[in-house]
Amino acid sequence: LGFLPTGMGKTATFVIPALCLEMRVLIFSPLVALMQDQVKGLWQRGLKAGQISGIQSDSANSAVMMEWMRGELQFLYVAPERLRNDQFIAIMKERAPDIVIVDEAHSISQWGDTFRPAYGKIGSFIRQFNPRLVLALTATATEEVEEDIRDTLGIKDAAKITFMPERSNLKLSSSDHPGEYGISKILQQIDGSAIVYCATVKEVESLGKNLANLLPNQV
Repeated sequence: LGFLPTGMGKTATFVIPALCLEMRVLIFSPLVALMQDQVKGLWQRGLKAGQISGIQSDSANSAVMMEWMRGELQFLYVAPERLRNDQFIAIMKERAPDIVIVDEAHSISQWGDTFRPAYGKIGSFIRQFNPRLVLALTATATEEVEEDIRDTLGIKDAAKITFMPERSNLKLSSSDHPGEYGISKILQQIDGSAIVYCATVKEVESLGKNLANLLPNQV
């Protein structure tokens, strides 16, 4: 289990060992955009990586699977929902991964805020193909979520590595909702960019429109 903040090099924790040991790596990732960025980054470094995703055509996905089967890819990114695909499972039987990475592993747990039922199938995949190494990565997890990760993946005795450096440039505080005018005043005091989050799309659109009127040169 690896607990590292976003942007602190979770990808390096498996890429470097895989290169040194010449192992094939299958990475389960929940976000297509994340897959694209990481595959692009690996290619830019001269590493052979590919993705299987819903934004690609069936023929493109099949081509990637054939590249994996022929041993032409070292890193393969897929969403956990791909475990329902018979062709994908058949390819894995032909060339199983040495390492299985579960990125955003908190999505395994029903206690988490981004629960994905398909993540529950990864444990069965691991038991079926018995990779040499399983690594679950996340930025944060409660004790309940960690226990779910261990149970679901079948890695109850896995070592846990946590790296949470102090980030002195980040500050967190809370206060009562200041209203739209109050928000505009806060934004005027910020030197640089800012993001305002709302609970619904409707609220975002309404607040954005009103802030644009209050701060015509900033929003």
